[in-house]
Amino acid sequence: YLSIDCGTSNSYTSGLGIKWVGDGAYVQSGESYTAKNSPDSTQLSTMRVFKSKKKNCYNIPGFQGTKVLLRAVFYYGDYDSNSSPPSFDLLFDGNKWTTVYTNDNWQNFEIVYIPKRQNISVCLALINPNQFPFISVIEVWSLDSNMYNQNDSGHALMLDQRYAFGSSKLISYPADPYNRYWFASSSNGLVSVSNSASSVDVNQTKDKVPSAVMSNALAITSSNFYVAAPIPSTQEVPIYINMYFTEVQNLNPSSDLRRFNVMRDNEVIGVVNPAYQTALETTYANINASSKTLIYLNPTSDSTLPPLISGLELFIVTNPLTNSTTNTKDVEGLSSLQEGFPVLKEWSGDPCIPAEYPWDWVNCTNEATPRITALLLSGYELNGMLPNFSSLDALQTIDLHNNSIMGNIPDFLASFSNLTLLDVRNNNFTGYIPKWISEKSNLKFYSSGNPYLCNITCPKPPSAHHVRKWLVGVLSSVIPTLFGAAVIAAVRYWCNCCKSQKGKARPSDSNA
Repeated sequence: YLSIDCGTSNSYTSGLGIKWVGDGAYVQSGESYTAKNSPDSTQLSTMRVFKSKKKNCYNIPGFQGTKVLLRAVFYYGDYDSNSSPPSFDLLFDGNKWTTVYTNDNWQNFEIVYIPKRQNISVCLALINPNQFPFISVIEVWSLDSNMYNQNDSGHALMLDQRYAFGSSKLISYPADPYNRYWFASSSNGLVSVSNSASSVDVNQTKDKVPSAVMSNALAITSSNFYVAAPIPSTQEVPIYINMYFTEVQNLNPSSDLRRFNVMRDNEVIGVVNPAYQTALETTYANINASSKTLIYLNPTSDSTLPPLISGLELFIVTNPLTNSTTNTKDVEGLSSLQEGFPVLKEWSGDPCIPAEYPWDWVNCTNEATPRITALLLSGYELNGMLPNFSSLDALQTIDLHNNSIMGNIPDFLASFSNLTLLDVRNNNFTGYIPKWISEKSNLKFYSSGNPYLCNITCPKPPSAHHVRKWLVGVLSSVIPTLFGAAVIAAVRYWCNCCKSQKGKARPSDSNA
């Protein structure tokens, strides 16, 4: 498992024995804040708030191909003193998870699925101006591969409700080794009963219900009690239900019988006859429900005892999970830009998926495998040389103006056959404007504000080869001249020295 305490850099072990880590290794953006009205929970006392960008993402490695429970927890805690809890979208692996409407209570969202990508991506997306997304906790817990196996891997199960009926407190880790949250549920007018059995065999339940859930039950004596609360959708959607039963008394088989129907509205979807000291799990998949659908238990005509239930899980089956990812070549090109300009590393997750939430500085096509068609990097404080992003060959627009980019305009841009706009104004580009720019008749090119960028009418500066050849020619003509002049000067100096010496030592005889 991995338990991330968002907004902190600390690592610690909680009183329940869960190891928690800070979130710095999994996210590149956002700011840490402290809840002003924190409940008694270390994990809910801090949060990470995202005040810039449409989409901010956590990237979590290590769970590819493993069935997991992915949890996100939110607690506003009036961190900004505005008393205005925000709303925002929650995404996972390029899929819409839910819209989070935060309030003054902590909120828990869970999803069960098999990640197919190398990293799990948990993203928060802005949907209303100045309602900044935040997150308090992210957890990933591995599940047994046989758990929740009546759902195919092409869909996820989004938790709607999970109850431990008759319990007086929340049941989680370590009572549940998968750290599912079983919320206590009781009801006025109904009877909460404790199991008289010293232990209940839960080994036959494929979804590993905790023994603690089976130690209590709710006896349903009212025909108006619905074991599942209405789901939030007004339209019918597919749902997945697990119910957990056990007989809490050692019944007299000659006089006592507990048998009941599981009802969906007026339709019988199952018949239950629970056994003493044994947990019974029933699963109802491939059924639909809406906010008007009623799920309840109804005694059979021959039953002498009322229905009872110990636990329930109800999931909404998501739409098919997307297999779409941005074109691999384009992702490589964006990675090169992020390596060259570290300020761009704050963007993570898929740059184009979901289509409603691309990165702020790209435009994408609507194909199953989207292509990047625009780089919109004006005013991003980019400083340095342009890296090679030639794999982004579907680009139509490259807007780089108002930065501090240096070096030559790269020639690999000439291979972008769809390029129609190149804006490099107000940078520090140098050198000669490439000839291919004038040869692209449909290309709009803007370059003002680069004081060291040579206009298209300028002669091309000499290449290094030509400079070397010129220097050799100059030196080959200059050096002999200099050498000759030096020899002449030396001879003249020697002659003058000789004349001077003759004058000082003239011979006195005629044979001199």
